[in-house]
Amino acid sequence: MLRRWSACAVVSIGIGLVTLGMSRAGAQGGPRMPGDLARLPLDPAPGRFLAPQAGVWAELKHLDTTLGWGIAQLEPGGQGYSFRLLPYATLRRFGEPGASAEDFPAGERVLIRRAAASGQAGSERYVAEIRDEVTEQLEKGFSYRTTSQDTESYSFVVEPVSTADAVVGGKTTLLYGRDTVVVNRESPVYVFRTAPGQKRWMSTGHREGGALMARYVLDQPSLERFRRQQRQRLLARVRIHGATGDVLAGAREIRVYPDFTAWAQRLKAGDELRLATVQSLGPESPVRVDGVEIREGTAVVRLAAAAAAAGIVRLSPPAAKAISYQWEIRPLLETNCLPCHSAGTAQSGFAISPPERLRAPGRRGIPVVPGKSIDSLLYLTMHGDRNPRMPPDRNQSEAELAVLRRWIDSGAVIDAAP
Repeated sequence: MLRRWSACAVVSIGIGLVTLGMSRAGAQGGPRMPGDLARLPLDPAPGRFLAPQAGVWAELKHLDTTLGWGIAQLEPGGQGYSFRLLPYATLRRFGEPGASAEDFPAGERVLIRRAAASGQAGSERYVAEIRDEVTEQLEKGFSYRTTSQDTESYSFVVEPVSTADAVVGGKTTLLYGRDTVVVNRESPVYVFRTAPGQKRWMSTGHREGGALMARYVLDQPSLERFRRQQRQRLLARVRIHGATGDVLAGAREIRVYPDFTAWAQRLKAGDELRLATVQSLGPESPVRVDGVEIREGTAVVRLAAAAAAAGIVRLSPPAAKAISYQWEIRPLLETNCLPCHSAGTAQSGFAISPPERLRAPGRRGIPVVPGKSIDSLLYLTMHGDRNPRMPPDRNQSEAELAVLRRWIDSGAVIDAAP
């Protein structure tokens, strides 16, 4: 539960929150979970909340979804807060669920809210959400339009407009520089020119030295690219960590949370999964899929037999299940590599499309050597063992790299397109 204690009220929006200020650095140089926060249970009261709350805006200082906690400064007032995430928190980035903590850097302006997952009367579950500003723009149907720009002072003026080009708010002057990533189509640009009248999806409200700055400025093609990256990274994380959901009445059905709907839709009758409770992450028990259906926008996995666990659970496929090139590797290449390394734009003489080119020698080496990730240029550059690291604008997550390594070491099989 999110609790903000004051003289007059207790506000609940889905995560455990206590007024603690900023915690000191841990042994490894990063923040450590405050002791009072660590003593809070992950889920104090499953499915039970106080009065509804639309959410609060905050500047994120630290987010750790592995241990389930974070630090933020709430708006207005800038009060320092530490919070404990419920095990079924959802992170929404660029309008879609399925993000990870690394997608939300320090200084990100986020909305912390709760969302109810529909269920039978008296059995509703709730999801704590952390969403970025672009998600709010997409949901409410507005973007920012440039009205003027001063390239000497690295500033520009924008105004929010609706999809019908109606002005829906006042003008804002923003600075851009080393902390602003302006992405137009496939390339990040750090000093840019944008003509008045151009519309952008923007993340604003970041402060440095008292000045209001922009962190991200995206056009529509860039937004779609980042969404594809997010979906691919989610599949990689599910491969390593599993999908979260809750066991419905009768123990024969598991409703996965919104982040994992696309993954669940790939399951087929007869697939064997592993199931564990979130609180203990064990012991794991095998379960067999009877089918998958979508109910009110949420995937429900039907089981062939009743699950032994109850409450909030984690589902993951057997470790031995083969990695699919079409479902897991090809999306990674499309979002991170193909803009610069396709047959038509083989920068540095390095092309990975069509897929047969993955095994063809190039000027710097062979992209994929089946069975040997340590000799595969694709893995070495994405892992950072060979320079320059690729892609240049972001690092791969450990889950993504683990999936890529396993695919190569298991023979780099290219399965048929679906």
